[in-house]
Amino acid sequence: MSRQFENQVAVITGAASGLGLSISARLASEGAKVAMLDLDEKTLNAVADKIGDSAFPFKCDVTQESEVRQVIDQIEDKFGRIDVLVNCAGITGKTNIKTHKGRS
Repeated sequence: MSRQFENQVAVITGAASGLGLSISARLASEGAKVAMLDLDEKTLNAVADKIGDSAFPFKCDVTQESEVRQVIDQIEDKFGRIDVLVNCAGITGKTNIKTHKGRS
């Protein structure tokens, strides 16, 4: 497998499951140091352990600006930079009337 992200620092939100987890694992396999952000700390720690030494879990509620600032500061202190940002944090289900018009 290629190592096109060798020595790059990637920040992935929503990294404990789904697309965020898949992207985290892929970037780590391609050489990136992956800062994995998620609210679900227990699951986040478990999946980061499975990914290995290139995965670094950070508990963070991305809807809280102060938490995001604190985690970004921690990432900057640890790695000195951010090269890649992937935002996969989200909520499923009804989110607004326009997107679910006519559905119950």
